[in-house]
Amino acid sequence: MSPLLRLEELTWRALLDLPREQTIVFVPISPIEEHGPHLPLGCDLFDAEAFAMGAAGELERRRPGLLRIVLYPRVPLGTDTFAYLGSIEIRQRVIRDVAVDIGRSLGREGFKNVVFFNGHGGPAHNVALEEACVRLRRRGVRAIAPFGAVVERLFLGEYNDRIAPKLAAAGIAELPLPLNRDYHAGAFETSLMLHLKPELVTDEYRRLAPFSVKLLDIRPSTALKEGPGLGYLGAPAAGDARLGEGLLELVCGELATLVEGLADGRDVYGETRCRLYWVPLFWTDRRWYALGAFFRIVAILCALLR
Repeated sequence: MSPLLRLEELTWRALLDLPREQTIVFVPISPIEEHGPHLPLGCDLFDAEAFAMGAAGELERRRPGLLRIVLYPRVPLGTDTFAYLGSIEIRQRVIRDVAVDIGRSLGREGFKNVVFFNGHGGPAHNVALEEACVRLRRRGVRAIAPFGAVVERLFLGEYNDRIAPKLAAAGIAELPLPLNRDYHAGAFETSLMLHLKPELVTDEYRRLAPFSVKLLDIRPSTALKEGPGLGYLGAPAAGDARLGEGLLELVCGELATLVEGLADGRDVYGETRCRLYWVPLFWTDRRWYALGAFFRIVAILCALLR
């Protein structure tokens, strides 16, 4: 049996025969979102599936025949997208609840290892998946969403030493913008698409001047209102298929290591959780938490004033 199985192609008997403890379900979930004038709207979704398949391949290389990976169909839903033509913005709570429902359904059938794969860097989207994992773990499903932590480390420069050889292999001496400023449809994503789906990348990417803003200045309207207003933040013209291949290998290797820990039964939740999970601003139910905190403060003040 192949280590990578597509859920939609299986019969229920084939699903029944899978060893539950050795099976991990990969769920790619990312938004439909504009990615400049040169990349397809499904860029994040294509990346999410590529990360899942690449991680599955790396796990098979490391542990041949020991794990079964079931690939769930791509889920084209996401939040925290740029307000631009082509972006389909879904409420954060919906993303969380869809992920929870998928995990619960799999859990009822005995599949306790679930990994959500993502190709979108929006903080609220990543936090929604983190929240879903927390809820699923309470129900006995060992769920993780590791991409948020990996992309966070990328932006913090933790992979710079490992990216340098990838740049050299692609014949790139230096990028016009550092990768931690290459937020959206720039060199990183353009390179991935040139490697994965070059037929969907238009030649316009070669003529796009590098442009970015500070991370804390990014808003939903930034891609439309800042700089050229063409829906990108980065350096698309620096895109290279060879760089895309190297970056894909790096990301998939990191994801595979985290999934390997899950397969071993280790507590990898701390390693897979992005730091933004702890920022109340990005929580799905932040308004309710804020309201509860307000009433608690009022109750304490009333008690003190008696």
